[in-house]
Order: sequence, then C-alpha cells, then structure tokens
Amino acid sequence: MKVAVRLSAHRTARRVGAQEARRLAEALTQLNIPGQVPEAVGHAFTHPSWRYQLVYCAATVIRECAAAHQHHLDTSGVAGDSLDGVRETARPALAALHHVHWMRGSISRRSHRNARVRAHRGRVMNRMEWAGRSLDAAPAANLPPYAHRWLTIADRYMTCTIGRLLDDVAPSTART
Repeated sequence: MKVAVRLSAHRTARRVGAQEARRLAEALTQLNIPGQVPEAVGHAFTHPSWRYQLVYCAATVIRECAAAHQHHLDTSGVAGDSLDGVRETARPALAALHHVHWMRGSISRRSHRNARVRAHRGRVMNRMEWAGRSLDAAPAANLPPYAHRWLTIADRYMTCTIGRLLDDVAPSTART
C-alpha cells in the first residue's frame, strides 16, 4: 500500500497548486463524499502559508482515508495494516488541531472568547480521537464520515469559524 506524503507548509509552498486540490477531489470521489473541494480549502493550496498547516494535514488524512478505503474494498474486508497510514497521518493533524485557537490568528490572546474556543477545540479533539478509534470496528462504514469530518474542520478553519469546527460537537458560545 502506498503511503501518502505528509504535506508541510514549506513543501506545499514549493509544489502546490491544482495537483494537490485535484488529488483531494479524487480522494473525496473515492470516498463517495458529495460535492467538490470547498473554495476556502482550495485557497490554502493556491496561497500556501504556515497558518494553513491544519488544512494540509487534514488533506493528507483524507487522502489516506481514500487509500485505506480502496484497500479495504480490494481485499474484501480485511483491514490489517491499511488503517496504520490513517492513524499515522492523523497524529500531526490532531497536533495542528490542538493549536487551532492561536494558529488562525482570528482571536487575540486576551480575548474572552479564547477559553471558550479552547474548550470547543478539546471537544472536537475528543470526537476525532473517538472517531479514529471507531475505524477498527467497521472501516468501510467509518472511513467516509471520518474523512468528511476532517474536510469540515478544514473548511471551517479556513472560513475563520473556529468556534464551530464540527456540527456534532457543542459550539463555543458567546459570553452573556
């Protein structure tokens, strides 16, 4: 099984463009996720920056999910080590997710929203770790939703809605 190369901001800055967005679109098609690559996510590939590290990591996880899903279909349900690539690429993505409250630069350090966004980030990280552990039970059924969650996180991150990264997690709310 071919393991996808992890995207870094510096490597992506050198060789980014339509090919990375095209590979991501192909992976989404393989996973039967409807729609195209969101425009905001495509922007990260045409204008590379260190602050888009989460988007690059999420794209790598999505491509690994597509490869694992294809491997799972080809081997008739034998998961084996096909999920190792997904787990390996999810680690840096979760690390980038851990720094989402300051990496985006949309909330100042002294803002009252900072604690609520960090709490939401913790809930999202717990949900993604739980979803990663659930891949062992039924990979064919759980890989597409797992990849779709990473796509949603990348899209919301790019549109600066870091207080509402996932729909199935309680959002951070404003103080009243």
